[in-house]
Order: sequence, then structure tokens, then C-alpha cells
Amino acid sequence: MPRGNNLDALRLIFAWLVVLAHANELPGYGAASPLFHASGLAVDGFFVLSGFLVFQSWIDRPDPRAYALRRFFRIWPAYAVVVLAQCVLLMALQPALPAAEAGRYLAANAVFLNFLAPSIGPLLDGLPLRAINGALWTLKIEAGFYLILPMLAWAILRRPKLTLAVLVLASLVWVALWNRAGGPAVLMHQLPGKMHLFALGIGLALWRDQVRTPVLALGAIVAAALPWLMTLDPTLAQAQRALLLMFALPLIGFRLPAVRLPLDISYGVYLVHFPLIQMAVLHGWTARMTLAETTAAVAAATLGLALILNLAVERPMIRLGRHLARRTPLVEAAPAG
Repeated sequence: MPRGNNLDALRLIFAWLVVLAHANELPGYGAASPLFHASGLAVDGFFVLSGFLVFQSWIDRPDPRAYALRRFFRIWPAYAVVVLAQCVLLMALQPALPAAEAGRYLAANAVFLNFLAPSIGPLLDGLPLRAINGALWTLKIEAGFYLILPMLAWAILRRPKLTLAVLVLASLVWVALWNRAGGPAVLMHQLPGKMHLFALGIGLALWRDQVRTPVLALGAIVAAALPWLMTLDPTLAQAQRALLLMFALPLIGFRLPAVRLPLDISYGVYLVHFPLIQMAVLHGWTARMTLAETTAAVAAATLGLALILNLAVERPMIRLGRHLARRTPLVEAAPAG
């Protein structure tokens, strides 16, 4: 993969778009600006970039053990630190709760099953969303994709166009069926419903240099205009965002001048912002602040915590994962005969 790209910058932009959306939504400010309603596009963008980067990582070294080590140390340690910190905070604010409450919370969240224990005790019961960190739902999707990628890669490398087309179509059919059946909206957005985004990322890894820049620019403009040309339902909204990302990400990521960031804090920004907002809402601080003041305060606190998390946890754990992966011998094919 070329060293000069804007993928880290794109991930950071997506992370801050999620922060803006939650800073507006959770306190109930109700700002109408599209800037405060772009979290859906941002999360979809994360999934596309993840499909690209993780598939590229597998192609660079298709060894299951080394792959598992790199993925685990990339995503889990920082996540575990945040989950543990949330547990300590919730228990400290409710000292009368039995320790078993914390045990149930940690057990569910340790394996990304946040929906089984979104909080501890009744502390957050009066909030619009009873979850200490409602942003964590995407990580079980990410982890699920990590688990199935080696199997998908086997099929993709043999029949790339057919396999990716089937994945995209099946994923959008899943969304359409759940929407038509009127089932729980949360099921529509689980891994099958997001697989088309990972598939687009894999396609980006395979064919990013084969489409001319003017075509990418025109495609991004047309895709961005589609909401004004059709009556959107959830399936069409998913398809429209995917189409926009399909053209915009290779254009911004690889065709524009590269922006080098000193640190990649996008994951930390995503992990820590939600509980900060929830605590501000719980204690009534946001009721005395404007949207601009809340956004500025949340952004400053999020930035500080994300930097600490990156330097103290993410970077050391990523280095450890890479070190352990390098010590894993490549699996050689058995000689024919």
C-alpha cells in the first residue's frame, strides 16, 4: 500500500463527525445542521476503511495466527481500558450496588456484547439512552468481520467480482427485508446489514488505481445529490451512502495530497466521547450550556483522553501485536506429490 494517503485523516474526520452528532443528540439540542447529523455516513465510512485495511493486512501476510494477534492488539486493549474505566465510574457513583453488577457488566462487554449490559444499576435510567457508551455497538460488528475475513478472502481471491457482488447484494437485501418486515431496527444494522460496506473496502483494496480521478469526482458528486432525487427509505439510504463512499474515499484517500498526522487518535476519540457526554447530561451541565459550549467542552476532554489512551495503551499494544506477529512463522504450503 502506498505510504502517502489520507486514510488516517479520514478516520479522524469520521470520528469527530460522530462526536458532533452525539453532542447534539444526547442532550437534546436538536440542531438542524447536516454537520450534526452525519454520524451514519461516518460509521459507514469507518466500515469501508476497515474492509480496505484489514483485507490489505491479510493479503500482506495471510497467516491466521499473525493476523489474529495484530487484530486483537489493535482493537481490544484500548477498548478494554475504556470498558473498565466506565465500570469503575459507574460503581463509584453507586457505591451501594453489589459487586456482581460489575461482574455481569464486565463479562458482557469484554466480548463486545454491550447490548446485554449497557450500564450498571439505575443511574442512567432517566436518560434518553440508558447506556454508558452507546457508540460501542459498532465494535462487535468490526470483531465479527475480523473473524470471518480469512474465509471471505479465500473466496474473494478466487472470484473477486462475483464474491463481492454477492456480498453487497445480500447485505442490502438483508436491510430491505428487515425494513419491510418492520422488525427491530437494531437488527437491520448488524453485520449482515453492514457487509456491503466491508465489501466496498475490499474492492477499494483490489481496484483503487483502476478508476480515473475525474470519474471518481463525478461519481461522488452524483451520489451526494441522490437524496434530493429519490424518496429515501432505510435501504435506499444505505445504498446511497455506500455509493457516495465508493467514489469519495478513493478520491480523498489516494488522489488528493497526503496529510500526515503525528498520531492516529481516531479510535480513542470514538471510544471516549460518549461517556463524557452522558455524564454531562446526567449532572445537568448541558442544560446550562449552549450546543457550541457543550461541543467545545466535549471536544477538549475527548482530545485529551484520546491522546492519553493512544500514547499509554494503543501504541504500545499495537507494537506488541506486531512483535508477536513477526515471531509467528509463516505457514508454508505442503510440497506437491
